[in-house]
Amino acid sequence: MRGERYVEDGRVTTNAGITSGTVGALRLVERLAGRAEAGRIGESLAYPGWTLDGPTAIPANHLAVADLP
Repeated sequence: MRGERYVEDGRVTTNAGITSGTVGALRLVERLAGRAEAGRIGESLAYPGWTLDGPTAIPANHLAVADLP
């Protein structure tokens, strides 16, 4: 599925890429060890923008003038 950090299909979870793996792994922790443990680990990682109930969509990035060298 394009544009999602992770996708779940029954017991299988796949990730979109390296940084999406963190979000996908925290989702697996939530499924296996519970929300409290996933929340504890997520907070200790301080992953930007992550929350237990956060969106899984990857925002589209566009080049802007500020991106030029």
